[in-house]
Amino acid sequence: LGELRLGGANTYTGATLVDPAAQGTIVRLTGSGVIPDGSVLTIARGNVNTLFDLNGNDETVKSISTTGATGAPVIALGAKVLTLADPQGETFAGAFTSSAGGKVVKNGAGNLILTGSSGNFTDGEFVLNSGNVAIGAVNIFGTNNNNSKLTINGGSMSNNAPATGRSM
Repeated sequence: LGELRLGGANTYTGATLVDPAAQGTIVRLTGSGVIPDGSVLTIARGNVNTLFDLNGNDETVKSISTTGATGAPVIALGAKVLTLADPQGETFAGAFTSSAGGKVVKNGAGNLILTGSSGNFTDGEFVLNSGNVAIGAVNIFGTNNNNSKLTINGGSMSNNAPATGRSM
């Protein structure tokens, strides 16, 4: 199991790729603003789960996405906020975990496709301010029993699995 801690302001451009090793990967932030706001955070899915942990820090990225066909990467919010500044059609096939106050905020006119199940999105909130969020799995925003909520201030929601439909 490998762990990488990211700290300090980074000024690189382009995507941020988290790729699990054979034994898994944990990436923990040690401050806010560690990943450039214009970077797409891509988490590679492997045979083991990969954890991206805000670790008590707010973070803004352009978008989130996953690659690969197996595994279930997790973004651990805790009680902090992950802001998606401007998704442009990326697909995230992972899960969110949170505690009270943890949020994902989706801004920007683009589309974000969510296909992972987030059964541990406890007391968390997904805030849609603009653009579209396409739903491709059940329990995207948590289960009935965990007090998570969806707030729509603008934008739209769509079903990414028209043959089967989705409930929220």
